[in-house]
Amino acid sequence: MITFSLHGKGVPPEIASTEMEAEGDSIGRLITKVMEAKPGLREYLTAGGKLRTDITILVNGRHCMFMDGLETRLNRGDRIDVLLPMIGG
Repeated sequence: MITFSLHGKGVPPEIASTEMEAEGDSIGRLITKVMEAKPGLREYLTAGGKLRTDITILVNGRHCMFMDGLETRLNRGDRIDVLLPMIGG
């Protein structure tokens, strides 16, 4: 199982976290699966029908841009954390 969590202000708890089978899938494919399973996530993760560029995606605490980006392959037990941008001061 892969654990997926979305962190950010205003994210309802019922869509903020889930576990699903995704071993061998890419991060991009996992995100698509999660949005299909929990349609409310789409409004937080996409803009104009595409994945937002201002979100941070971590795989086991490591930013995916330092790996293979959305093509990073997932393994059993991986934890995906998606961080929405925070503003204010």
